[in-house]
Amino acid sequence: MRPAKVLAIVAAAGIVTACTRQTTAAGDAAGVREAINELQHAVNAGDTTALFQLMADDVEVFPPGAEPLKADAARGLFRGMFADASPSLEPFANEEIQVSGDLAVQRYSFRLTLRPKAGGTPTTEAGSGLHIWRRGADGRWRLAKDIWTEPPAKAGA
Repeated sequence: MRPAKVLAIVAAAGIVTACTRQTTAAGDAAGVREAINELQHAVNAGDTTALFQLMADDVEVFPPGAEPLKADAARGLFRGMFADASPSLEPFANEEIQVSGDLAVQRYSFRLTLRPKAGGTPTTEAGSGLHIWRRGADGRWRLAKDIWTEPPAKAGA
């Protein structure tokens, strides 16, 4: 086979591979984005069933100033929050999403308002965090780690 023909075949194979990787990466990011949107919808609906379906069985949460919670204890944190208050989660801001294979990292800023079901003054929490998403064997993205901070309000704010 002539060198020019071999080079053309190798180049064509490289282009096809690169295009496939880009399409797959775009599809992966779209799947993560869909899961993120479902998470926000579940929180705003106060729907623990939908929220828990988006979480990995071994989900772990790292609340500020507290010990990490895993699996049922992590779900208990959200169950309690939804039982006592009606949450309102604004769309994530300052968001970055990186996908690598079956893992994705979402860096975000958040603003969450909790309106007590028993009445009283709503509270708003704001901060930044990382969500680590893991693709399951079924192809669905599930929240594996939820890590967030809530910095103190700036003086004069």
